[in-house]
Amino acid sequence: QQQARNDRSPRSLGNIVQNYFLVIEDIAQRERLEGGLSEADERSATKHIAKLRDSLNVGTSVDKHAKKIRATLRELARLERRHLKDRIEACASRLGLRDSVRDDAMRLNKLRNTTLSHPGKSLPDGLEGEVEIAERTARAFLVAFIDSCS
Repeated sequence: QQQARNDRSPRSLGNIVQNYFLVIEDIAQRERLEGGLSEADERSATKHIAKLRDSLNVGTSVDKHAKKIRATLRELARLERRHLKDRIEACASRLGLRDSVRDDAMRLNKLRNTTLSHPGKSLPDGLEGEVEIAERTARAFLVAFIDSCS
């Protein structure tokens, strides 16, 4: 067991980063669960849907219609915070976290999605620094979340 604690291999460090990121992810996932769209987001969604409706009334190719539909769906997904990236940004803002904390969380999300979650992919050296950033960022999210609950 002592050997496991001293394991500083890229795989072990990557697992540590992922575990810290789970704290951030769990807190950010609550963004979608709490209430609906804000008034501003509701107005924006209505505007995008009306724009799509108008564009579909114009005789154009199916490809162009499909492209406009996909663009509107992406925008609605962003407004509804369906994607973790959007939830992290919204959560960081709601909790009053510094931009640097939000940016670190976004970087950790990208690292997790592009590198850490792929078992067959070799991990980069230098993850010690990422462990420190992940710990600091997870702690900031957790403290701000606990403060927001009281």
